[in-house]
Amino acid sequence: MKPFYLVFTNTALTTKEIIEYYGYRWEIEVSFRYKKQRLGLNDYEMRSFKGIERFWSLVYLIYNFLEIERYKSNVKENLGAILDKIKIKNKANFIGFIYEKLSEDKSKQELLLNLGIPA
Repeated sequence: MKPFYLVFTNTALTTKEIIEYYGYRWEIEVSFRYKKQRLGLNDYEMRSFKGIERFWSLVYLIYNFLEIERYKSNVKENLGAILDKIKIKNKANFIGFIYEKLSEDKSKQELLLNLGIPA
């Protein structure tokens, strides 16, 4: 492991306290990085405060949903793996729905209507 340096301005802290604080900070940094890269926190282009507030609320709602799913799964997986599993499950459900509708000899227009897509 390469050596690294932690710089703190509070000289009253012990080495143990600095490492402990850095551990908390690291969790926060990883959380923000995940939200920016996987949940689109960096991708909004809104000007109104209300729009930004709503967007951030949605991102954090999704983040909490993923945390709950991870907790329910009783598996030590990262949130990216949980998100990928949900996406795969949704794709499988979507394909199953289409297959079911096609098995009923529905027309293309009926299928699109069922999907909420204008024909």
